Amino acid sequence: MRLFEETSFYVLLVIEAMYDIRYFLMMFFCCVAMFANAVLILDLAHANQAKLLTEEGQEEYTPLIPDVTGNNPINALINQYLLGLGSSTLADQEPNGVKQLVWFYFFLATIIININFLNVLIAIVSDSYARITEARQSFAL
Repeated sequence: MRLFEETSFYVLLVIEAMYDIRYFLMMFFCCVAMFANAVLILDLAHANQAKLLTEEGQEEYTPLIPDVTGNNPINALINQYLLGLGSSTLADQEPNGVKQLVWFYFFLATIIININFLNVLIAIVSDSYARITEARQSFAL
């Protein structure tokens, strides 16, 4: 991996940073799963409510979570992961009855996943960079 002397520092930095973020990734995916569970429960409740209203001819059901895989829990995880990347269709939906709660979860997930977790990731990678830079001479780079 350290074919060239000029790039060996960066290769070591990437390897060490990936090792250092292992616990961060576990927390990140737990947080994504937490919000996916909340949205899945909202979607199931919305589906039951819409089913009752559809029987009366009042409303047509539109799901909160777009169907990607045919499996609702996996669709919810994908939706929340995309929210962490900055792309989500959750806020575009206009479900009756749960609109305010969907927006609340959308903003909460955006703040926690995008802002807090990315700041933690930056701190971890910065710490790895500082540690590798201090030990640069001992690694014979």
